[in-house]
Amino acid sequence: MICNEDTVFSENTTLSVALYGDGESYSLKFVCGGGTCGGDHSIPYVLGGYPSATLSLGQSVSAPYIPSKADVDANYSSQWCSHGKDHGESFVKWQVKNTTTGEMVDFTAGTPITADYVENDDHSIKVYAVWGGEAVTATFMNGDTVVQTAEIPGGTALGELPSVTAPEGQRFRGWQYTDENGETHFATPQTVITQDTIFTAVFVTIEEVTVQVQDIRFDGKTAQTLELTGEKGQTLEALFRNTALADGTALDRCLWYTVAEDGTKTKVQKDTVVEGDMQLYTYSYQLVLQLSPAEAASLRSVVVEENEDGSLTLTVTVREGQPLTASDFVVDGVDYTAYAWETAGGQPVNIQNLIADGITENITLMGTRQATAQMSINFYVAVDGRWILLTHQEMEVYQPHEGRYYITAGQLESVYGEYGFRAEWLKTGTQYFPHTTRDDETIWGDSAAVIEDGVAYSPILRAENVYQCDVYYLPNQSCTNSGGKNSYLSSDSFYSVVVLDPEGIVYQSDELPPVAYHVKDSMATVTLNAPEDVHWQCIGDNGTQIESYTDNEDGTVTFTISRISQPYTLTPSQSGTVKKVVYHINITEPPKDEEYGRPTIQGGETFQVLETGNIHRALAPSMTVYFYESDTKYLGQATFQGWLINDTQKLIQPGEELNLEQYGPTIRLTAKWEFSIGGTDPDEGAVNKSSMVNFFVALKAAPEGSVSWAGNIQASAFTDSVFTADCGVTGKEAVDYHLYSGDPVQVGGIKQYFVLGDTGGNNLNALHNQVVTNLTNGYQKEGNNHQNYTFQLDFPTDEQVLRQVRSMVADGTVITLNGKTVKVEDLNADNFTVKWHVFKFDETDGWHVDGVLVAKVGTMRITKTFAGDAEAIEAVKNGFQIRVEAVENEFVAPHPGATLTLEDASFNPDTNTYTWEIEVDQYRDYEITEENYIPEDAYVETSARYMVNGSKYMEQNTGGWVAFAGTAVTVTGQTRGQNRVQTVSFLNSYTKPGVITLKKVDAFTGTLMANVSFTVEKDGAPLALYRLEDGSYTVEDNKGGRPVSQITTDANGQVFLFLGTGTFTFREIVPNGYDDPGAITVVVDEDGTITQASAANDGGNRKFVTTNGATEFQVNNYSKTVPVTIHKNWADGENREVVLQLYCNGQSMGVQNFSKTLNGGADNWTHTFTLTVPLYIDGQPAQYSLLETRIGDWLYSEEYSGDGYRYYDVSYNPAVYRDGAGHSTDDIANAQEIYLEVSNRRTTGQLIIRKTDENNRPLGGAEFYLYRGSVNNPGYVTVTKDADGHNVLEGLELVKRVTSAASGDTAFGNIPTGNYYLIEHAAPQFYQGTDAVYLVEISGTESVMKRWQDDQWVAVGNTTIVNTRQVIPVTIDKTVGGNMGDHTKTFDFTVDSDLPMEAGTGYTLSADKLTATFRLTHGQNITLNVRRGATLTITEDNAQGYLMTLTLDDNPVEGNSVTIPGDAVHTFVHVRNTKNLEVDTGVILDSLPYVLLLSTAGCGSLLLAGGRKRRKKQ
Repeated sequence: MICNEDTVFSENTTLSVALYGDGESYSLKFVCGGGTCGGDHSIPYVLGGYPSATLSLGQSVSAPYIPSKADVDANYSSQWCSHGKDHGESFVKWQVKNTTTGEMVDFTAGTPITADYVENDDHSIKVYAVWGGEAVTATFMNGDTVVQTAEIPGGTALGELPSVTAPEGQRFRGWQYTDENGETHFATPQTVITQDTIFTAVFVTIEEVTVQVQDIRFDGKTAQTLELTGEKGQTLEALFRNTALADGTALDRCLWYTVAEDGTKTKVQKDTVVEGDMQLYTYSYQLVLQLSPAEAASLRSVVVEENEDGSLTLTVTVREGQPLTASDFVVDGVDYTAYAWETAGGQPVNIQNLIADGITENITLMGTRQATAQMSINFYVAVDGRWILLTHQEMEVYQPHEGRYYITAGQLESVYGEYGFRAEWLKTGTQYFPHTTRDDETIWGDSAAVIEDGVAYSPILRAENVYQCDVYYLPNQSCTNSGGKNSYLSSDSFYSVVVLDPEGIVYQSDELPPVAYHVKDSMATVTLNAPEDVHWQCIGDNGTQIESYTDNEDGTVTFTISRISQPYTLTPSQSGTVKKVVYHINITEPPKDEEYGRPTIQGGETFQVLETGNIHRALAPSMTVYFYESDTKYLGQATFQGWLINDTQKLIQPGEELNLEQYGPTIRLTAKWEFSIGGTDPDEGAVNKSSMVNFFVALKAAPEGSVSWAGNIQASAFTDSVFTADCGVTGKEAVDYHLYSGDPVQVGGIKQYFVLGDTGGNNLNALHNQVVTNLTNGYQKEGNNHQNYTFQLDFPTDEQVLRQVRSMVADGTVITLNGKTVKVEDLNADNFTVKWHVFKFDETDGWHVDGVLVAKVGTMRITKTFAGDAEAIEAVKNGFQIRVEAVENEFVAPHPGATLTLEDASFNPDTNTYTWEIEVDQYRDYEITEENYIPEDAYVETSARYMVNGSKYMEQNTGGWVAFAGTAVTVTGQTRGQNRVQTVSFLNSYTKPGVITLKKVDAFTGTLMANVSFTVEKDGAPLALYRLEDGSYTVEDNKGGRPVSQITTDANGQVFLFLGTGTFTFREIVPNGYDDPGAITVVVDEDGTITQASAANDGGNRKFVTTNGATEFQVNNYSKTVPVTIHKNWADGENREVVLQLYCNGQSMGVQNFSKTLNGGADNWTHTFTLTVPLYIDGQPAQYSLLETRIGDWLYSEEYSGDGYRYYDVSYNPAVYRDGAGHSTDDIANAQEIYLEVSNRRTTGQLIIRKTDENNRPLGGAEFYLYRGSVNNPGYVTVTKDADGHNVLEGLELVKRVTSAASGDTAFGNIPTGNYYLIEHAAPQFYQGTDAVYLVEISGTESVMKRWQDDQWVAVGNTTIVNTRQVIPVTIDKTVGGNMGDHTKTFDFTVDSDLPMEAGTGYTLSADKLTATFRLTHGQNITLNVRRGATLTITEDNAQGYLMTLTLDDNPVEGNSVTIPGDAVHTFVHVRNTKNLEVDTGVILDSLPYVLLLSTAGCGSLLLAGGRKRRKKQ
């Protein structure tokens, strides 16, 4: 605000001299404002002069510069002006005009002057007077009370209306008045009055209304239902305010409809007044674009959705009323709007019209592809005065005009949208995007945009077989012909406005406003939270400070930069000198892998740091080596050399200290890269000068576990380069100084020099170890010049290689194994590993490391269980064997199978089970047969069954026990899941005549269930049974058995019974979580054959009892089944497509029914599986979990310890059981749903750890300290305690304090490269902390956590730190019983604990925290915070005459003390008080109703007697 000597100040104020450069200053011209006089008369001139203010855009003026109302009304008079007192007018206010919109804006002291008010570049800005008639009075009355009286010019608006408090139960309706025609109205700030007027406050009684809103999906299903409660008379807009749907769309941004009974939809406006309950609907629709198989075949590189028939489908889901954008239709560089589309009926449809108009129904279109080409394009944008390579993409390019290629506005919007470009800006004749051939310094803008068939195209290269292009974005269209690209930096650069808060004064690191980019000379505004006593400063790159800002009076302030011409940084004011360090990653060669292989600095192209001290420690880039593509099959390698300081040649390395005193307010650090490439070079002999090594993979994979193989040395037998690295020795040195082994090998006259390994042999593993170990550690060779040369290489992980190979296979490369083509989905680290077998130099092809894909060996587990008659079992075991044979084909099986004997197996005597594990080939079938399993004794009956579990091919899994017919069981070596183990089990039961077998089976898994008991009745009476030594049961009392009241299945889930003849009833003691089959009826005839077996509760698709042959019946247990809902949470908003696989008890539940791809489209990152799952399996609660098997094009790999991914942090929350209301419950048996969630974030330069409890639940409130460690060889340090008993490391520099969020994530922000010690300073309340010390090594985006073990630092598997809960909730509930129990009585409780309790709600703690007191009545409860292992003694001080009994988690407790289990999560204590009246008849009436009946009967007798007396008296 510009001030002068007459400005009045009401608070402490600092005044600064305002200086303006040429052309930067403005003045104000106060004019009469229009009418017949022209409206340009200067009012200050007539009034005798007012001080004239000089100001710049963004500044305002104080009151003394503005002519006052009193002065204008009293003194303004001019014979040439048609305004003022001489014309019966009164001055109302000043206004300025927005020259863009035409809107008039009120002008007062403090109103910022912006570029919007500048007319025709005139630096004298007009301020217009607004006039009214003679003064009139507006009186506002609340009953008899005058709220406000205002005198305003007649014919002008009221302006702001006074507020008034409504009586309780009512709301203010408005200020009501009567106009000159006698009609009543409610006033608004725009109401105009011409006479004295009284306004009366009107109140209405509050009536509640409910508005139900439903979000309807494209398929007609309801995605979400919300119920909003408001007041009758509210508008929908007011009711919708600050409320959003599940996908984040605000309700007030949706189109809403009512729907009549006949389905007619009526649009509802947001200003609709709600007069009663309403039901509203908003709709989403899908636009489906399909390309036929023929059209799709030429678009293999496009990743949309590929259908089984080879067609491609692009689906766009949009909410009605939400705009489509051109970039919505650009996928992997292909713009589908450029295609010709038509409906199924052949009606042409222009996608541009849909973008303009939106869609109001589901639409499916078929497309025809244009004749196009593919081009490699680098896209550049100027940021902060330098060109930035924004992205490199393979783009489809078009030829709307002959002789030149073009790209579409949609393609350009998909690239430059983050810099504000919109497709509709590209009109005929515009020249936003000049271009050039690859790496040319001259850019060309000599050709303008064109529009064909509604599609806007921007020109690029001429159609002369040039397929590499650079495109530059010039938002001010400064290039109309050609020029050096750097000549446009000053005119067309974007400048960044960055908000930094390194100390977290206002914003935490994840709350900072995003970086904003503004074109040169445009106005930039930024609004910031501004708590009391916080002052923001806005500093330009050259030290310029923007002093003025607008206080928005809502806790925020707004800074305005009128014509931005440099980067600005905003920070909370800090004492001392602040210097800015600006990093630029400076990528000039586009990475081959734009997504994961692109170096960044703290996640971006640029990064800024503010330093208040004199030292800055240099940060590291996310990676110091990256690969780039060349024009050949070879990869280039860029290696980070350091940071160039202020564009000089002086370098600083990450972790080094930079003395800021030697530099100005802004220090620029620019990455310097060195570029190298191997392979063939067009310059003669250049290949020999390279030390770069390219890695290649053979197109023929080796069979599983192969050690003998014949390789190949022909280049055509290998993929393109999948990795590159620098070995440190040039090819010329290797050849000249004989650094190779043996003689060169000639291929077509070209020599190859082998350094390590071979191209074939009989020990592939040994060659791999030789090549990898030597080159990783450094392989030294002495040359014939007597000098030592060291070869050293980094090797890629299997998943890094397989990802590259998957991409090649998707583009047509063929990989074969055993003569079969390997599918893309099988190329993962579960199935394959890479064996590197040779390191060689080719005189025309450069350095090679060649490898072969080898399928991993699988494991087949085979089990054999003998059950039943002991004599028969012993007879069978002699000579028993199982034969496993590989099915032969043209390739010899490395693992042909085996003959399995009992002597070679591990043995479990409890179940009489033998187990073998053998290695198998994953891509081969095996036949398994058991032999000699039938006893010679003809009187022994044999029941042979088998079960297959864990096969990748679901049809091979039996889903339980099935009959073994004696023929071979065929199983493929591939498994589902990560452990590559599948199980083939055989179960044989042997019984003597008259013995029947009961098998108890889990109906979901088919697994036999041990230790399940039954009672047995015959003819309605309990059957006397005896248990024999071998575990079988009999009705015969002379066999030496002991009498039992029930039978129990053995360790194999079976019961062997001799019952005789008759009809028997079995009743199951049903395991927890399973349904009761009811009474089971089994009829056995005279020869011991089961003629009937059924259960009372059989029905539908559930049959509880089945028979297996003549002497076996099976009882199936069905667990309650519930749906499983899975949810994907992207913590950083990356929102990349993922695949989630459901697991049960550690086993995959199969891809077909329990795997789901989520991409945030119609699924909104949530999915409920169609099939339900059992809550219990094999007698125990089923343990459900998720595995994220794919993120983008990365597959899960065990190589990346912890979560299986290199570039992502993946965390899984434990299963949550929900009740019918959707709330979490610990009552698993009665749960209605299972909910599973997995969270991802991209690995960045930030150190992020996860905090959980012992059940893997996220844990907030843990405080961590990070200390600086020594640069070299940091040793072990010991934790000590501070005065509060919390962990500290004495004598070390504390770098950062961070508290874990509710999600468990603990983000330390951007930490410079170096070594750090991490400790948990304080655990959350009620939890036991850890004294562990972690060493954290940070370098760019790589952070490694280690713990001290065996006198050294050892890397930990993941970054999760666990706290064990020590204080848990203990809920005490109270019930009262007995015929004299008083349900209204309040009982006074005292709970004494031997361990301190913690404060909570509803109870009082003693000073030593060992005693809690509270009061409860019948049906009430209270929850105490109690330590695990504590013993609680519960007493009631006023319970005389009552008997108190306790249960702990439904288990009766002796006395009045309970001990809380050490592993409890939430414990329940039930206190029951019983009071009974004993009548002298000797009968205890233990139920209140009997007492009431007696008392009622007594009363009835008295009434009857009284009635008789009255009648007698009458």
